[in-house]
Amino acid sequence: MQQVFEGRLDALLTQENPTIVGYEPQQDPEFEAITRKSSAELLAWFEETRGRILARLERLSKAQWHRPGRHAEYPAYDVHFCAEYMGHHEAHHIFQMFERAATR
Repeated sequence: MQQVFEGRLDALLTQENPTIVGYEPQQDPEFEAITRKSSAELLAWFEETRGRILARLERLSKAQWHRPGRHAEYPAYDVHFCAEYMGHHEAHHIFQMFERAATR
């Protein structure tokens, strides 16, 4: 999802009102290869990518946070919404991990 978010962020900051398409992991040719990586590889990649994304977000002006894009499911889509959505998406997956751990 970080690659998707980073691509959306690039589009929102460099294009005028870009179309943002939904993401379906099953249709991503790289998804299966990513799932075969070790936990250590994934964690290192996550930390490097997340650090780069956070550094970029920290440098944004107020106007940049509200650069719009068009998304079929979300009529008020901008950089702020995109970042907030990613946080909610990750919180959902963390909750799923806790649920699975609790049922073992």
